[in-house]
Amino acid sequence: MVQFDPQRRFINKWEMYKFLSQEEIKPGLLPFTVLYEKEADLVPMLRRYHCIYVKPISTWGGEGIFRIQLQDCPDSFVLSSQGEEPKVFFDEQELIREMALRMEKKNYIIQQSAPIRQSNDRPMDIRVHMQKGSDGTWHYAGDLVRIGGENAIVSNVKISNGRVHPTDEILKEETQEIRQKLEEVSFKICRLLDQIYDYDEVGIDFGVDHEQNPWIIEVNTNDAIGMPSHELFAELPDASVYMRMMERTFERFRVPLILREAFFAETLPPFECDPDEWLSENDLSSALDEVLEKYRPDES
Repeated sequence: MVQFDPQRRFINKWEMYKFLSQEEIKPGLLPFTVLYEKEADLVPMLRRYHCIYVKPISTWGGEGIFRIQLQDCPDSFVLSSQGEEPKVFFDEQELIREMALRMEKKNYIIQQSAPIRQSNDRPMDIRVHMQKGSDGTWHYAGDLVRIGGENAIVSNVKISNGRVHPTDEILKEETQEIRQKLEEVSFKICRLLDQIYDYDEVGIDFGVDHEQNPWIIEVNTNDAIGMPSHELFAELPDASVYMRMMERTFERFRVPLILREAFFAETLPPFECDPDEWLSENDLSSALDEVLEKYRPDES
């Protein structure tokens, strides 16, 4: 059974991994993941996979993630963190001591680096956004490709100074076949999540290997703090996917039609929101209040 925060309605990375690993989500694959419990857990995972990611279980946006690589010649360990120069260790005990200092007071998972494609040696993933319509049915709202910036270890746009791209621009003739797999897995995940809570918005980050297998890197749901942001999709050349996503959100919140039209007229390009952060109900409410104030009839 998933350990679920009933107040925040939040499922952390470790609980999400345990939940999905017990379910039928083919053709989706999961990177092997363990809960970090002691410093010595790091080295066996490194020996097995040669590259691992160490992630806080309750953060998003790529914050606080470490990548550790095992180099064979000579036997050494390369520790990377976004925005820092890599550090090389020739002794595993030195690495363990360094990680113990860096990981103090937080809970982490250790995750296999999945054998997924990169783009010119930069991290790349596919963000799929799923939404429930006002009738309670799931919709495949859209997908895009995120590519990390120079020397990035994550694909998250803000923290790595990366960019988003239309999926077909990157996958080209493979787009249709890969998208079919992404849709199949995404709908399976959302129906499974319905067993836990009546979520409305789900953002799923996939990697794709050279056999076109989709690897599930992360699953984020809406919770009491907010929802996976739509703003990544507003950065695409075609804003139609973003507009449809916002329209479904407005339908769920029963926003009046005249206010919806005013919102779109005033907020494309979109209102100020970090594309790697969650879109909170407060963000949405504040933006609507600003539009409503502008369009409120003058009663003087």
